[in-house]
Amino acid sequence: MNRRTVLGAVAGGLTVALTGCLGGDDSGGDNDENGTGSNGTDDTNATNGTNDTNGTGGNGTNGTNDTNATNATNDTNATDGGASSITGEQFQAQSSNCGQGKESASVTFPGGDQVKVTGVISGKNACHSARLGDVSLEGGTLTVPVQTYVPEQMKNATCSQCIVDIEYQASFTFGGEVPQRVVVTHHGEQVATGER
Repeated sequence: MNRRTVLGAVAGGLTVALTGCLGGDDSGGDNDENGTGSNGTDDTNATNGTNDTNGTGGNGTNGTNDTNATNATNDTNATDGGASSITGEQFQAQSSNCGQGKESASVTFPGGDQVKVTGVISGKNACHSARLGDVSLEGGTLTVPVQTYVPEQMKNATCSQCIVDIEYQASFTFGGEVPQRVVVTHHGEQVATGER
């Protein structure tokens, strides 16, 4: 009777031990699941690699370099064609006498940054004088329009009714290269050209 009791006790102990081993395997399975879960978070972290697309955006800023290069090209073109700007101009009507209605002009390049124009323009009567129109500089060509007009102080004056020859002189200075060509007009008509 005592021997059976002891064997029964031993068998019961083995059952407890086996149960403990099986329970340990289940907890190990839980660890595997947790491991997989943590790996999953690693995968989601990997998706953060989409930040690389921001790197692509960074490359986009290189595109602005192309724009700057275009602007640089435009600046270069702006300096083409001679002088960059007119920095000064002077004009003087020197004398006015009854004449033959002469229209003439000459252009000189005295050196440095200067251009000079001298000429004779006709006026309808002795009340008229001469002045510059809108001088322009484009593509290396300076256009000098000279026109006649009646000064304010002469509008009510009694003047000789004859065609007058009005002598004038003009000079120009430039903030850059002197223009290659000068065109002079009287009353809108070309009367002289000069090239250096």
